[in-house]
Amino acid sequence: MIIIYRIYINSNLLLINPILSFRYSLFEIEYKTQNNTAKSGLIIIKNKYLEEDTVIKIYEIGFKLHYAVKKTKY
Repeated sequence: MIIIYRIYINSNLLLINPILSFRYSLFEIEYKTQNNTAKSGLIIIKNKYLEEDTVIKIYEIGFKLHYAVKKTKY
């Protein structure tokens, strides 16, 4: 299972996985880090739609590939 994970993370297979689209969405984003460095990458998130300037929490899972969770406003 770890071998399959490494193949998926190091290739583009994750981007064409049709099973992934049943529950998650894939977005290309540009974001700023805490020290105002501009970066870009892909996020996998459960939300089907994201508005511009939406605040999300990003967890890195691979090179320019992240898992994101939409933050709720308090």
